Amino acid sequence: MTLDSLESLTLKLTSLSGSISFPSKSKCSPLLTTIDLAENSLSGPISDVSILGACSALKFLNLSSNSLDFSTKDSTGFRLSLQVLDLSYNKIYGPNVVPWILSNGCGDLQQLVLKGNKISGEMSSVSSCKKLEHLDLSSNNFSVSVPSFGDCLALDHLDISGNKFSGDIERAISACNHLTFLNLSINHFYGQVPDMPTKKLKFLSLARNGFQGTFPMNLLDTCAELVKLDLSLNSLTGTVPDALTSCTLLESLDLSRNNLSGELPIEILMKLSNLKAVSFSLNNFFGHLPDSLSKLATLERLDLNSNNLLL
Repeated sequence: MTLDSLESLTLKLTSLSGSISFPSKSKCSPLLTTIDLAENSLSGPISDVSILGACSALKFLNLSSNSLDFSTKDSTGFRLSLQVLDLSYNKIYGPNVVPWILSNGCGDLQQLVLKGNKISGEMSSVSSCKKLEHLDLSSNNFSVSVPSFGDCLALDHLDISGNKFSGDIERAISACNHLTFLNLSINHFYGQVPDMPTKKLKFLSLARNGFQGTFPMNLLDTCAELVKLDLSLNSLTGTVPDALTSCTLLESLDLSRNNLSGELPIEILMKLSNLKAVSFSLNNFFGHLPDSLSKLATLERLDLNSNNLLL
């Protein structure tokens, strides 16, 4: 079968199974840039993907939600030059996966999504991907000290949540000054909340780490565009500062499960006119719930449980 003018092939959710291969006497269209085989039952090692090297124009490859795995016996590396690669939610596990994928260079790579596997080991080679805009390594088994992301001037979206990363995250992201999305939740970061390298953040989650100290005033200098802030499940102490009102675009604020105290900061909430969801639960706030709460017209969810409040 030959489709010489084919530019995009989507076979998502079509019950495909078996390994990735070409039918005999078939060849790849020289115009084919996009292949989407997500949400099927494809199996075999991800090295089988190299057969798609025959598709010289291929730039977008989505193999998410299949049953692909990784063989440590394959030393040839990933032989495709892609802009977008999504291998999320497969059965890829073990160390050396990231170095293997990037072993033949990543000069054109803009998006790399590996979430929902069991990948471990080193991933420092991503610092060589100068055009990388979107990196998602969430929900894997990384347990190394987080490496520097290098000259990450193109990086807009970084999600390393749901691992066991530790180390100096402030240093690691210090050059990533175009980030708009940063998720560091559910890792092993400790100490003071790090300085953010950019004022462009819209989403920031530092939840479920070991961050300590008072409410991080450094965040308030970079929150002009912040829409969601999640600092829950840490060990923050002290009061919520008035300067939080500088985060005027906030829609979601989660400070639950810390050791914050002081009077419930109602006046601060009143000045954040875009708030839709607020959680201050499991802290040590005190005070009354005033009638003025009813003036928070956009608020959809308010969780204040397990504090010292009076009606």
